[in-house]
Amino acid sequence: MAARIKRHRSERPKNWVTYEEPRRLARLAGTLPAGHDFIIIDCLTLFVSNMMHAKESPEIIEKETISAIAALKKRKGCSAIVSNEVGLGIVPDTKLGRKFRDIAGRINKIAAERSDRMVFMISGIPLRIK
Repeated sequence: MAARIKRHRSERPKNWVTYEEPRRLARLAGTLPAGHDFIIIDCLTLFVSNMMHAKESPEIIEKETISAIAALKKRKGCSAIVSNEVGLGIVPDTKLGRKFRDIAGRINKIAAERSDRMVFMISGIPLRIK
C-alpha cells in the first residue's frame, strides 16, 4: 500500500495541493482555504473503509458524507468525488465484506443524489448518468 500511495503522489501535477483526511471530510471541506477552484475527494470507498475501521456506525458515515457534500456545495468553484462501484460484482462471502458493500452502496447513492452531475467510468470511458 505504501508503494501505491507513493506512486499516486508522484503522478499528481506538482502544482496540486494535497490534503489527506481519512475520516473527517466535512471538517476538511469546510475549512479549506479560499483559492482552491477545483477540489477532488478521492475516494469515498476508502473513506467508508476508514470509517468502518474506526467502528463508526452506518448512520455516522452517512451523516459525515451528507455534511461533506453540503460543505463542498457552499464553496466557490467545482468539486469532484471519486468512488468505486461495489455492487456489480459477486456478493462477498464474508459478513464484513457484505456490510462494506452495503454501506458503500448507500454512500454512493447519497453522493449521486446530491451531486449536480454523475459520470460512471468504465475502462476509462465516461458514461454520463446525470
